Amino acid sequence: MARNPNIIMFSLVVFFLVQSKAQDTPATLEAPPATPATPEAPATPETPPAPDTPATPETPQTPSAPATPTPSMAPSPSPSPAPSPAPAPAPAPTPENPTTKKTPSTPATPTAPVTPSTPAAPDTPATPAAPSAPVTPATPATPTPATPDPAHGTTEGSLKPEECAPRCEDRCAKTHHKKPCLYYCKYCCAKCLCVPPGTYGNKEVCPCYNDWKTRDGGPKCP
Repeated sequence: MARNPNIIMFSLVVFFLVQSKAQDTPATLEAPPATPATPEAPATPETPPAPDTPATPETPQTPSAPATPTPSMAPSPSPSPAPSPAPAPAPAPTPENPTTKKTPSTPATPTAPVTPSTPAAPDTPATPAAPSAPVTPATPATPTPATPDPAHGTTEGSLKPEECAPRCEDRCAKTHHKKPCLYYCKYCCAKCLCVPPGTYGNKEVCPCYNDWKTRDGGPKCP
């Protein structure tokens, strides 16, 4: 019976140690954040493992003094949460073989420069033709006045109506009754297109002028 209190005290100490360990460790272990890929480093030679150090012997625990058992019941130990397994470490990238080096590509041979073609000679502009001299208009020939025919105006139909007035002016120049003479002379000239020459007589050269008579049978044209 003397060993039962010691066993109970030892179990209580172990229980309190387990409780304190459970409170210190987090409930769940968070996965470490993904670290960015680091540039590949050259492989370093492996270091030989260090020799194992001898484990230190545990010091024996001194037996504690027996305690009087308390009538209160000890709480039942709660099961400690199982620790989550640690994430597997990412596989280290295999370093490239440093011995293999890329052979540099041979530079392309430059092409020969194209010689520029010689430009064609510019066309010489045609010489402009000399302007032709302006044509001077020919001076119109002055008409020479025709010499009047002495018989012009005396034969029947040889005068124009507008030529009767000057002929009658000459015919009636010396008469005392000039107005009636001019009236009948122009009237007869408009019909016969002729006036006898002179101031009196010569009516035979213009038969129409001579044959025109009044009702009494006297000459109508002067």
